[in-house]
Amino acid sequence: MNYCVAIVSQPEKGWGSVGGRPDEAVLVADATKKLREVGLSRFEIPTKIKVDDTIWTPESGLVTASLKLQRNPLRAFYNQPGKRRG
Repeated sequence: MNYCVAIVSQPEKGWGSVGGRPDEAVLVADATKKLREVGLSRFEIPTKIKVDDTIWTPESGLVTASLKLQRNPLRAFYNQPGKRRG
């Protein structure tokens, strides 16, 4: 099954710095509403959102020093068998 997903990683200063860990169901509903308002196509709107406690840092290899996503390392990290995040 193919569908768009989103991963929300913990901020560097922790969930407390943004008002607490967000609820996945609320995020999906809010994102769907807002993204439809701005005219995104159905396939561009995440149907699942996972909230992960992993902090993405250059040291973890998940982002570059300028905080750009490292797609292949992220894909490998989240597709590890038996180590599903969220």
